[in-house]
Amino acid sequence: ASLVFLLFSNEIEANHIHPFQVGVGEIDSAVATLKQQQEACKEEAEMYREACQALVSLLSSQPSLPEDHNSLLLETLCALITDSQTPTNLEHSKLRLRLLYKLRKPGEALAAAKVMSTIWPDNVYPLEWLCKIHIERASGTLQVGEVDDVEGVYKRLQELAPTSPLGPLAEGAHLLAQHIDRRADAIAALKRGGDLSGGSPNVHGLLLLARALQVLNYSLFIPSSFKKLFAHILALQASQEWSELEERAREGSKVLSLIHI
Repeated sequence: ASLVFLLFSNEIEANHIHPFQVGVGEIDSAVATLKQQQEACKEEAEMYREACQALVSLLSSQPSLPEDHNSLLLETLCALITDSQTPTNLEHSKLRLRLLYKLRKPGEALAAAKVMSTIWPDNVYPLEWLCKIHIERASGTLQVGEVDDVEGVYKRLQELAPTSPLGPLAEGAHLLAQHIDRRADAIAALKRGGDLSGGSPNVHGLLLLARALQVLNYSLFIPSSFKKLFAHILALQASQEWSELEERAREGSKVLSLIHI
């Protein structure tokens, strides 16, 4: 059976929009219909939000979207998102943040994560994104401004979610940028984050760890606990993930050439 979406019909009667169903093969026409609905009910706030919500539901359910539909999804999300703490607003904010990152708008993603962290100060999600952005910036794979009070961010994340690897990794990234005397602490934090990552190590954290070990001349005397992490770094060279990373990173790939095992 084909996947079915609940959308809105063109017919508006007595301030109520009648639903109808559209199959996956009719996405383009459904998007056009909903855009017409948005225009038709701009003066009716509740109906306009319903039309926007239907459009978000439709577009976000697709496995992939062309550029114009991604832009429309982002624009529609921005129209829906408020500063309220409702579950729906939280989900919309999460989706917008993921979309901004996917569309390679790191500055906007950083700003969105900051806003989310003020609306939901005890929510792990925006804190993890702030740490993620900081880690990728520190590894040289993301061109974006600094995260404000990054120390406060990663400490708060470690308090709320002690099993999240992003807190220790962000701590290690932060310490690595400090005076040389903090590099041992940085290595310990990056190792801790790597351990918490389990079977899916964070590639950016691994790059930072490799860099820290190289600077301290550990390359010839790598502790046994680090050997598995180094093996994973080398394996990433042939993986699709590494290929994508190299496309975005001018400096990150240089780290590998400095490592001698």
